[in-house]
Amino acid sequence: MIALNSSVGIASILVILGLGVAVTLVSLAYYTEYRMTLDHVQNTHLTKTAYFAGFYHSLLIVPLLLMY
Repeated sequence: MIALNSSVGIASILVILGLGVAVTLVSLAYYTEYRMTLDHVQNTHLTKTAYFAGFYHSLLIVPLLLMY
């Protein structure tokens, strides 16, 4: 377990976050299939009300359940 009270812990988290951002940006910039998949998922969630409601509730309810 990484202790976030130390500078090494904070640096580790920042490196992991930076790698995630870099991989996402490279994927968005160079892989059209990745962009097309994201567009399809976004359009599906915005056009079908049930999918959008389920996605919205998962963003709200899942974090609350994880806290308890």
